[in-house]
Amino acid sequence: MNGDEAAPGQRRFAEELAQIPVLEHPVYGRCLAPAYPSQLFIALGQLADLPIGAWRGQASIDWGIDPSLVRRFRQYQQTAPGAVLDEAHIRFAERALAERARAAGLGDSLGELDLPAQAAGRLLWWQPRNLSPRIAAQQAAFVFGPVADEPWESIRLGRGQVSPGGTGAVPGTALIYVSAQLKATMNGIWERLLGFSEESLFPDFDGFALAHSIGKPFPPDFAVAGTSV
Repeated sequence: MNGDEAAPGQRRFAEELAQIPVLEHPVYGRCLAPAYPSQLFIALGQLADLPIGAWRGQASIDWGIDPSLVRRFRQYQQTAPGAVLDEAHIRFAERALAERARAAGLGDSLGELDLPAQAAGRLLWWQPRNLSPRIAAQQAAFVFGPVADEPWESIRLGRGQVSPGGTGAVPGTALIYVSAQLKATMNGIWERLLGFSEESLFPDFDGFALAHSIGKPFPPDFAVAGTSV
């Protein structure tokens, strides 16, 4: 397809992107807030051409962008008011965790376990191999970096603008707000569309037990008492 043939499709794509509602957030700025699955796919399609290194999902738009260790440290501060959230304290906690992980037989080597504490002033992506089947199934990665003081909390993600439609106030990120209603709708089609399910994303015994815990409906192909449900 040449440029002339692609132009109408690109214009229509841009028009559809402009129709997606936005949500104004005091910290994150204007976030795309798709109302329907089709609008979500349009937003994701726009991101396909941008330099996206990773995705992060959060259960609440009001949470800060923090590493798990920083969130845990903030809880610790509630019982230890003298604890200061700074680079020195976080590095100490990282090294202590590395020692405990090595003592538990986790990690391929000391170097791999110490990697979180070697960010050297920059953002570090770490995708360990053979650590957990969940990491492979989810194509997951860990992100580490120096503790920063930003409006969106403690991690500095980038400087460039990658947000579709000019939305978002966090450099280096694209922000999409997914409502509870849209999430519920998407949960019903992820598996049929992309093969995502609790069983596939959490491929271990604990994940299987979670996928089939009490309160979860039987899958459509599940046989009960010799009949199909």
